[in-house]
Amino acid sequence: MRESLILVDESLILVGESLILVGESLIFVGESFILVDESLTLVHQFFRLVAWLSGSAIAIIYPKAHPKPKNLDLHQAL
Repeated sequence: MRESLILVDESLILVGESLILVGESLIFVGESFILVDESLTLVHQFFRLVAWLSGSAIAIIYPKAHPKPKNLDLHQAL
């Protein structure tokens, strides 16, 4: 009987340690999602910059075909 209680106690300790590891894994996954979100934000800003540069370049190269952009301020465009 005593050996059974010791085994149950050891099993509960292992279950507790497993739950701690699961919690740490979930924290890691959450932090990974935050990093993915930040990366997507940077990609979005990059493509907005490319679009702004393309529009500015087209307006400079073909001024008669395209009206001058109203906003050449990059900070406001992004």
